[in-house]
Amino acid sequence: MYQPGRAGAHPYHASRDCVANDLHQCYLYFMSVIHLSPAAKRWQEVVNDPLLSQRLERIETDARGQVIMAPPPDFIHRSQAKQIQAHLDRLLGQEQAMTEQPIETDVGAVKIADVVWLTREQCQQLLRDPNLPLQPAPPICVEIISPSNTIQQMDEKRAAYFAIGAKEVWICERGGRMRFFDPTGELSQSRLVPQFPKQISIDGPFAGRNAAA
Repeated sequence: MYQPGRAGAHPYHASRDCVANDLHQCYLYFMSVIHLSPAAKRWQEVVNDPLLSQRLERIETDARGQVIMAPPPDFIHRSQAKQIQAHLDRLLGQEQAMTEQPIETDVGAVKIADVVWLTREQCQQLLRDPNLPLQPAPPICVEIISPSNTIQQMDEKRAAYFAIGAKEVWICERGGRMRFFDPTGELSQSRLVPQFPKQISIDGPFAGRNAAA
C-alpha cells in the first residue's frame, strides 16, 4: 500500500492497491498531493522519514530541500513558548495559538516558527493535513531567541515571514523582552494584540517552590 510522503513513490501507482473501502481515502490523498508545492511534498518526505523522526534536533529544510538540523529548544525556550501561547489564547479567546508550526517560505524552504496565531482557514487546513507547511504565513509569527541564534538568522526569518504574508513578527529575547515588528519596522507594541505583555516571565510559577526549598 502506498505510504504518503514516501520518497520515490508516485501517487497514481497507489490506485492499484486500493480496495473498495479505501477508495474515498485514496481520492482525498490524491487530491491533496496534486495541490502540494514541491517544498511541501519534500516536507512530507522529511516528516515521514523513519530515521529523521528519531532525531532530537529541530529540523527545517533549505530552498533546495536539504535538511537543516539545530539543537532542540531548551527549558527556557520551551517555557517562553508556552507562556506566549497562553497569553495569545487568553487575550484573543479563540485557542488558535500553536507552537512549532512549519511555514513554507517564498524560496521553497520550510522554517519552524516557535509560536503562531492561526486564522480559522489555516486551522481547517491543518485538520486536513496536520504536517502541512503553511503559506501564506499566519498573521502573527513569533521567534524565540536561543543561545545558538544570531541576529542575522532572526532578521532573515523575520523578512521571510513578511514576504509570505505575516502581519506581525514578534521576537522574544533570551531574558523575556518582547519586540514587535510589522513590515514597516519595529513597533512600541503589537497593533494586532495591543494588550500583549512586553516582558515574558517564566520564573513566577517556580518562585514559591524555590523559596520554600
